Amino acid sequence: MGKRIGFILASIHTGSALNMWAGLAREAERSGCAFFIFPGGRLDSHPDSEYLRNAIYSLANETNLDGLISWGSSIGGAVSIEELNHFHRTFENLPYVTIAHKMDGHPCVSFDAYTGMKSLVSHFITVHGAKKIAFLRGPESHASANDRYRAFCDAFRDAGMPLSEGSPLVSSPFPWSAGAAAIIQLCETRKLVPGKDFDTLI
Repeated sequence: MGKRIGFILASIHTGSALNMWAGLAREAERSGCAFFIFPGGRLDSHPDSEYLRNAIYSLANETNLDGLISWGSSIGGAVSIEELNHFHRTFENLPYVTIAHKMDGHPCVSFDAYTGMKSLVSHFITVHGAKKIAFLRGPESHASANDRYRAFCDAFRDAGMPLSEGSPLVSSPFPWSAGAAAIIQLCETRKLVPGKDFDTLI
């Protein structure tokens, strides 16, 4: 009998999740494993009522599964790192692997968000001559979002143009789904004018 593998993640219908779950499903089929997907929403996320799906995660347990894959970073974002860690500790009776959220004692597959973002920002500075880049920050409780912001700051520092603390070109941290609110903060609340106050938006 093949193994029963579960995959927990926030959703299956948006962004990179569309490719992620499909790729894992193909690999499970090739390996002869039964594959179960639990799209339980971001933890305690009230915009779009994602929290209403959180109860789905309780079905990913040792009775139903032999192993688990958690796309941890997709599940977080609305809760603290400590709360996300506590959530994962409820699965300790199962062998599990995390994606982009490291848990002690468990393998983790990580994305190199830092290098990708730093390369992107450096490209705009060196190739396109950008000097005033506005940056929309992701959730403060999301490790990958923090890596991207750190890379953004480091690229400016390495180019000899360090950003001042509290730069008006950098939005406050916003949820992934709130890009429009971040733009409103820059252009309406802070009165920044595209093409005048910033020449590039990331």
